Amino acid sequence: MSQSQLFLSIDHRVVGVEVHAGDESAHDLMWEVSYGERDAEESARYALGWLHGAGEGVQVTVSVGALVVDTGIPYADEDFSRLFGASDACEALYEYARMAGSVAISLTRETLELPAYMPLVQVEPFPDDDDEQVPD
Repeated sequence: MSQSQLFLSIDHRVVGVEVHAGDESAHDLMWEVSYGERDAEESARYALGWLHGAGEGVQVTVSVGALVVDTGIPYADEDFSRLFGASDACEALYEYARMAGSVAISLTRETLELPAYMPLVQVEPFPDDDDEQVPD
């Protein structure tokens, strides 16, 4: 089994979709994933992905979530971001977001093709609650 198969992403859900037609915007594509801490008993963690695509006349932002399950191949927790970003599980999460975004775009009179293959991804842990600053 290769490193791209360290994880499975299951129970994919679309959390939100926003599409704006008629807006002039530069071509843009962004794919980001944030994840929670690993549950040792379940060998799983939650992940949320955000796909943003923009082109002439249309913008789409899709939020998706999934449960990421370890396949049993050992890895160091500090390597999760790098390993997940190169995994088939991250690709599957992207594909789910891409399909939802493509459906939303098809409801407009505009066209924007989202790449069939996952673009470069930024993978980061969810911020700690302590990191959030509450205004006075």
